[in-house]
Amino acid sequence: MALDEAQDFSATALEEVRLLTCDRRDTQPPFSLILVGDDQLLPRLQMGINAPLLARLSFCLQLQPWTLEELQGYFQARLQAASIHTVPFDEAALQLLLQAHTGDPGW
Repeated sequence: MALDEAQDFSATALEEVRLLTCDRRDTQPPFSLILVGDDQLLPRLQMGINAPLLARLSFCLQLQPWTLEELQGYFQARLQAASIHTVPFDEAALQLLLQAHTGDPGW
């Protein structure tokens, strides 16, 4: 189960998520939970009130913005996946496209 925009959850909603994660350590968890949010989520989870929920999470991953080289590689790979083997933009247009991007992997 993935919960998106988790940084906007109320304290009550986060407590409900914590209750969902209450499991017995001697059994297989019935589901996997992924909390997805922006830069505000992790600091919010680290607040004392959310410590019980944070303690139940197996790990936290924070994605960093992609470098220009990573963006170029991703763009090229997506073109090839669509069976486009040449870049349909001239170099200047491609650079503007890549520079306009924020580096967010969710693009």
